[in-house]
Amino acid sequence: MDKSIEEYNLYLIKNHDYLNIIDYFSKIHRTFFPEIDISFMNYFLDLSNPEKINEFCIYEKDLRKYGLLSERTKMKDIVCKYDLLKTVDWIYQNYPNEEKHHTFFNLGVYIHDDSKRNILITPKAFKRVIFRSSNIIFVEYYMLLETVIRYYHDYQTKYKTKEEKKKNDELERVKHEIEYYEKRIEEYESYIKKIVANVDKTMDECKKEIHSILSLCE
Repeated sequence: MDKSIEEYNLYLIKNHDYLNIIDYFSKIHRTFFPEIDISFMNYFLDLSNPEKINEFCIYEKDLRKYGLLSERTKMKDIVCKYDLLKTVDWIYQNYPNEEKHHTFFNLGVYIHDDSKRNILITPKAFKRVIFRSSNIIFVEYYMLLETVIRYYHDYQTKYKTKEEKKKNDELERVKHEIEYYEKRIEEYESYIKKIVANVDKTMDECKKEIHSILSLCE
């Protein structure tokens, strides 16, 4: 498949066909592995965004959806099982009215009841959970996604390089064309100057001839 994707990339580049990551992945899917269910891939692609990799955006329901949590397992269990670090890999979700999720003690201090709070993890932590889980299917799918992303980046780099070369070649062509016409203009200017000089010389000779004739007539 790798060889085929490389050839497909060359085909896209040759035809100046620019695709975004979603369209690229869809075409690769239809062409090379249509038998694989990729309904989850848009979500994984979104999580692979470098700007989102450390964002706390994955809920417990997301892990359940992809079979990473059983009915009796909580997000807190995952955090402990995979040694995820608080404020680095996960945080507690903040609520609009924090007091509703506090426990009141006689000393007049509100204390968090963390058992009732949702935990959010980062895409980076989510990936770690997938690769350390027993869900081999999603491990393979995630690896497939990363492979396609790697080929997409390679395609983008080569595409931009070729387009840049095309742009530079066109600029170079225009530059040579301008230089050519500038040279022709200089040649025409020189030619016109010679004509003007000859005309001036002829006019001077005519004036002298007329002056001589008039002198003789006197």
